[in-house]
Amino acid sequence: MKGNLSIIHFNSRSLNCNISKIKDYFNQFKENFTIIAVSETWIKNEELDELQIEGYDLYNINKRNKKGGGVAFYINSSLRCKVVDNMTVVVDNIIELITVEIMRNQKMPASLQGMSSSLEGSYSN
Repeated sequence: MKGNLSIIHFNSRSLNCNISKIKDYFNQFKENFTIIAVSETWIKNEELDELQIEGYDLYNINKRNKKGGGVAFYINSSLRCKVVDNMTVVVDNIIELITVEIMRNQKMPASLQGMSSSLEGSYSN
């Protein structure tokens, strides 16, 4: 990592079904990514232990009552992070939004936001 910030994103269309493929993909690289962002995670809370990646902390948010959607961040365990609760929200059938604050230095934390939306129906102005 050496002070650099590297981010990669996957649309997993079920993290549980594709976690082994994602891990295999990362094994090709000499250096680890700092942050792995994943959309369309489709995670159920009981699956979280199976979805861990060594060297990373998992932060995620899921739909409450439906399949699909969901957002996750795997953040290198060497970084101090926390979920920003007042900027993290699930609105059924509309959005899942997670905000994670990364303390890279004392003066300027970085914020990372991930969103999955599933607007249903038609809307007009």
